[in-house]
Amino acid sequence: MIIGYGICNLEDYELLNRKLLESDLMITKVFIPSVERREKILSKSLKEYSVHNRWIDYPPGYIEEQYEKSSKSINELIAELRKTDIEIILI
Repeated sequence: MIIGYGICNLEDYELLNRKLLESDLMITKVFIPSVERREKILSKSLKEYSVHNRWIDYPPGYIEEQYEKSSKSINELIAELRKTDIEIILI
């Protein structure tokens, strides 16, 4: 079973893992966006913001702030997964 984009943070992992365990299933691998991939997304988002910022209701720095929150959440997830037998695959 493959679940795409089902685990983005620690809470997602815990919920999904708990539900799967109820059916005697378990998570064996988790695909997580690499730092390089996340930085490309950030760069693209900043370019789009610079072109459309007069129509977008986000204050300056908002995109970077969301990137930092997301990175922190992903790093927490990786740290927790390293304590398990789950394989972490950076894509």
